[in-house]
Amino acid sequence: MVGLDLSVRCYPAPGQLRDAAHVALIQRLLLRIPPQVKRQLEAPIRPSDLRAWDVLMEIGAVRIGVAAETRLRDLQALLRRENRKQADGEIDHLLLLVADTRNNRQALLEAGSLVGEAFPLGTRAVMAQLGRGMAIHANGIVIL
Repeated sequence: MVGLDLSVRCYPAPGQLRDAAHVALIQRLLLRIPPQVKRQLEAPIRPSDLRAWDVLMEIGAVRIGVAAETRLRDLQALLRRENRKQADGEIDHLLLLVADTRNNRQALLEAGSLVGEAFPLGTRAVMAQLGRGMAIHANGIVIL
């Protein structure tokens, strides 16, 4: 044993979306949000910026940037990247949308209180507010 892990990826055959899981995750969220909530897919952070929110929601004056992750790998890098986007994009709250997989649940468990500090609102609290078309009052994480 040399202390290395083997990583192999399989991709769908040509003609299929490579990001189908990502698209499905975003669709699962949007199906739970009332249509009166203003939303924009792949919303640029700023006009000349190549970075984008997977979804930008606006509820009244509150802007919520959604970052969708199908597989959590490096939580520190994720937080650094999304916090920078939040500051640069003048977003009120960040919503981390995570696919409900065994790997992601284990990663969140291993992260411990770090996740709760960065995202004080959990799935139930976030979805209770957004499901009624109301803005959240802090950063949140949604596992779907």
